[in-house]
Formats: sequence, C-alpha cells, structure tokens
Amino acid sequence: MRRLPIVAIIVLVCAALSSPAFAWAHWVVSHDPPEGVIVAGWENNHPLYLCRAPYADGVHPGKVVGGMCMIGYGGAEQAIPNFEWGLASGVWASPTGGLANPLIGGEENGQARMVCKAQYIDSAGVDRGCHPGKVISGNCNITWGGAEIPIAAFQQFYLGNP
Repeated sequence: MRRLPIVAIIVLVCAALSSPAFAWAHWVVSHDPPEGVIVAGWENNHPLYLCRAPYADGVHPGKVVGGMCMIGYGGAEQAIPNFEWGLASGVWASPTGGLANPLIGGEENGQARMVCKAQYIDSAGVDRGCHPGKVISGNCNITWGGAEIPIAAFQQFYLGNP
C-alpha cells in the first residue's frame, strides 16, 4: 500500500471538507496522480487525468501529460507546471442527457468553463485518443499536437451521478 505524505493528506482532507463529491487538489509532493483523480481520457493506451491551471487571467481545464497540465488557449496548447488535479465521483455523459451538476473546470473572460472530453480523429483518419477539455460555444475544445481543437461530439462530467 502506498503511503501519502502528510502534506498530501492535509490537502486532500481540506478539499474533501469543502465538498463531499468534488475537490481540486494542488499536488505538491509528486507528479503521481492522487487517489480519486478523474480519468478524463486516454492517448496511446495511457490514461489522461483531469487537471486545471491558471493562464491569461483565467483558469482552464486540461490533461496531465509529462507532469504538466496541458490546456488550450487562443488556438494553441499551453503547458503549465503548477496545476490542480480534479478529484470527484460522477459520470461522463452527453450534455443533452438531462443530468444535473456539470463540473465547472474554470473560467475564461468571466464565463464558466465546463469540463468535457472528446474523441479526436485527425485529418488523416488516425485515432489520436480521447482528450479532456473545456466547453466553448457548443464544442469541446481539446488540445493535441500543440493546437486547440474544437470538437462538436463530446461528453461532460456530471458530479455525484451514478
């Protein structure tokens, strides 16, 4: 059994006290995903974990890759070293499925940004995986290969649903 350092335990306990179904946790001890982190997709048979990070006067949801939170902003992919992991129980579902409590992953220009994930098939027809992102103008904006890519077919994360 892996033992959590005291700093990590304090972060997780404090986060859990604020919301029984959800918390953002700044993981300062290591780049290993904390217990309960949301698996928000996959790439090359590896899970992609949900994160969020501050950038350009906003906070943006994204994916953890190589110890960085990869977020989309202004059409490009940004690598942010200081980030928070998303810890929650819930379900991924269509935004038209009628579920309540979509997860807000951040804000940009005063607008809440819901967490989403979408399958990315590139222009050559190659499946590049399923990536987390943020909902903007009815699309899930994900990042891949240095770019921010809007995808119309996506799912959102809903808190506390079975």
